[in-house]
Amino acid sequence: MRQRSWWERLLTIYTDDPQTQQDGRLLQTLIIFLLLPTTLAFFLRAVVALIERLTAARFDMGLPLATVALTYLYNLTITVICLWLIRRGRLMPALHLYFSALDLILLAILLATGGQQLLPLFSLALLPIFGTSLLGGFRHSLPYAAFSLIIIPLVLTAAGQSSLEHIITNLVLILAIWTYSERLNHNVRDLRELTQDVQTLADTLQQRVDEQTASLQRRAEQLRRSVEVGRAASASLDLDQLMHSTTELIRNQFGFYHASLFLLDSNRQQAIVRESTGQIGKQLKERQHSLPVGSNSLVGWAAANRRPRVARDVGTDPVHFSNPLLPETRSEAVLPLIAHGELLGVLDIQSKEVDAFQQEDLAIMQLMADQLASNIDNARLYAESGRRADLLAQLPEIASLMTQQADLRGALNVLVQRCMTLLQSDGATAWIWHEDIQKLELAAGYVQGEQIPAGVSLDPGEGLPGQLFQSNQTLRIDDYAEWMAQSTTASGMIQDLDVMAAIAVPLRQSDHPLGVLILTRDHGALPYSAEESQFLESLALLSSTTIRNRQLLDETRRLAQREQLVNQITARLQRNLEINALLDTAADELGAVLGNRQVQIHLFQPDQTADSSVRHT
Repeated sequence: MRQRSWWERLLTIYTDDPQTQQDGRLLQTLIIFLLLPTTLAFFLRAVVALIERLTAARFDMGLPLATVALTYLYNLTITVICLWLIRRGRLMPALHLYFSALDLILLAILLATGGQQLLPLFSLALLPIFGTSLLGGFRHSLPYAAFSLIIIPLVLTAAGQSSLEHIITNLVLILAIWTYSERLNHNVRDLRELTQDVQTLADTLQQRVDEQTASLQRRAEQLRRSVEVGRAASASLDLDQLMHSTTELIRNQFGFYHASLFLLDSNRQQAIVRESTGQIGKQLKERQHSLPVGSNSLVGWAAANRRPRVARDVGTDPVHFSNPLLPETRSEAVLPLIAHGELLGVLDIQSKEVDAFQQEDLAIMQLMADQLASNIDNARLYAESGRRADLLAQLPEIASLMTQQADLRGALNVLVQRCMTLLQSDGATAWIWHEDIQKLELAAGYVQGEQIPAGVSLDPGEGLPGQLFQSNQTLRIDDYAEWMAQSTTASGMIQDLDVMAAIAVPLRQSDHPLGVLILTRDHGALPYSAEESQFLESLALLSSTTIRNRQLLDETRRLAQREQLVNQITARLQRNLEINALLDTAADELGAVLGNRQVQIHLFQPDQTADSSVRHT
């Protein structure tokens, strides 16, 4: 910035009125300009006086040196006072003081010379009229016009000179001055109005430029912050870490009061808080705060309509949900989190200021939300693929453990226990189909770590196991209380428990039905996902082969044991050649095989009845 000179500082006018400053500049220029000839006259008279003293010559200068010096000193003093008044912004007092003093000087010179210096005095007498009419208007120039038309003619008359010519000439010139001044003032006023209009337009344009610049700067800053949020979100594939770091960064970078991430449940009916900032956010997460999709809340509205929603003033917004844990909220914005066309949840941000979220800001913030949604989706896919790989890696181990068991019941116990552990279930049951009796039998089961006694049987279509066996299709139940097809048997085993979700898959090999496998989760747990359902189907398919092989092996063993027993009994019978001894041995062997039961053998002759038959016990 250029430093002002002493001359500029001296002529500074302390006022905020542009017109006063402009008129003050003009008056300063006029006063300083008029000071120059008096200064020149004073020095010229001083030089003449010096020459007269040195050469003894005499020059007719009209006024003695003392009068000129006194007049100059007087003029200089008045000039300094007027410049000071102008500096203070007191323009009219300076104007009248200066021109009144000028008229007094003219009057003094006129009296001193007896009207001999009329022509130059006549010209100077018109100057106050012109100056006051130009700077103050017609009314301010009247005293000076009276001085020129009355006082000067009186002095001339007293000096014996004609004043009529002076009066007529002065009157014509004064009228011309007034006419010119009025026209000039009118033009000046028009120019000032035009200048003011131009200045107003310039100020308006500058204000708009400043507003646009501020808006662009704000958007640039928001874009920078959004990029930082996106960079932080891309830095981790751990979903919990990603959500925690981004919500904290959003609140800190933008200076918001609170920020929360809501994700939809598996039914897509509830928006559940998965991450939230501060101690209040910790409380919201602990109590699993949720809002229904489509509810009377900004979160519910944005989730239902898949569009952002802003409450500029939460006190007047009809959709705002007032959370007692966040009493300082004054404005709120909710942005949908959409990735690949799927709504994952919403981002809820709140501010302590009214109207903190401008409409033009939503575009940038929605870009941030879209990037966040994409990162959340990637993290979920990464976690699901990792978990799927871990689960699939368990399949060979489970099949091997089942094969190592001594019987089918032991193999099924291994199956349900490992399913409960891997899929974080609270209950699991395995039901086996018995073709000979047309029943489903509970072969293995656990609920909350306790084993369920085996032996319960169901008909096809009875309860959840029977319905699944009959449909031969995987059934996933997210809310067991709403599932309206429970049977009496299923009610006694499942519904009375605190079951929230269930998943059931059929056990079959090719077209041969083997049974069903059912897992359950209690209230407070998440429903089973599609990935978990796919894993359980894969496990059921692999286990069905083991189960079928185990059934065939057990059946082969039973047949072998039966054949061995028959051979043993036949060998003992062949040792007895007498019929009665043979029949006694046969009755004893069959009784031992049947659990030490009494066996009677009756032989009938063709012509005998049962009463006359030979009996061996």
